[in-house]
Amino acid sequence: MVWHTHSETQRALRAIVLPRPGTDITDCAWQVLLQHRLHGFGLSDTAPDTRHLAKAEHELLVRLASPWTKLMTGACE
Repeated sequence: MVWHTHSETQRALRAIVLPRPGTDITDCAWQVLLQHRLHGFGLSDTAPDTRHLAKAEHELLVRLASPWTKLMTGACE
């Protein structure tokens, strides 16, 4: 979750960290997250629609929840 929780560090380093595209999240959701980060850093005048942003964040968290839940419960293979 470095991409989500350390935006000030990313701003100071002049770097944008996002989830890896393609395998864990749909391209549409990844593009919305990228647009949100670019807008938040002042690199884009256009903010994503809040409904699309909420859906993208939800999609990512749902995909991450399953592996994390398995790790926390010791259900790893």
